[in-house]
Order: sequence, then structure tokens, then C-alpha cells
Amino acid sequence: MRIESIPVACSHCGSHDLAIGVQMAQNAEVGRIGLHYKDGLLLCGTEALLADLCTACGQVQRFYVRNPNHKWLTYSDNTQLVASDTPSPMAVSPGSRN
Repeated sequence: MRIESIPVACSHCGSHDLAIGVQMAQNAEVGRIGLHYKDGLLLCGTEALLADLCTACGQVQRFYVRNPNHKWLTYSDNTQLVASDTPSPMAVSPGSRN
């Protein structure tokens, strides 16, 4: 497992004013925001999505979860929800709509 370092300066403006570990939230009470996983036969959950944020310009430096060691639920090419056997980084290309 690769351990990422905590950013020390904003990649956009160079500021050192960073908020580390800001949890994603939503206004309506419709559940938790995060990445879905299934551990075991019945246990399903949501791992909170965290962000490191520059408080000077608002640039998000990175998104991450505290515990990457889950069996992550992903969408296969045929849009069925399937469990991934190995953790994989969340990759979203610019302009994509997942």
C-alpha cells in the first residue's frame, strides 16, 4: 500500500494555510457521503470521504479515506454493483460524469 504524504503547500496558490481531513457532508439527511464497501457476507458500509483543502484559495489538494482496506463496491461495465477484491484508488478523469 502506498502512503501519501500530507500536502504542505497548496499546488494552486502556494499557501501553507491548509485544512487537513475535512469530511465531505451534505445538507439533506439522506445518508452518508463516502465510498461503499462490503466486508464479509452481510456487512455493508460507507467509508467517509475526506479532503485536504487550501483555506486561502479553496483548491482541494486531495481526496482520501482513512481506512483503504475494504472490499470496495464498484460498478462494472454492465452497471451491476460488484465487490472489488483489492482496494483501488478512486480515479476520475477531468470532464467525466461518474
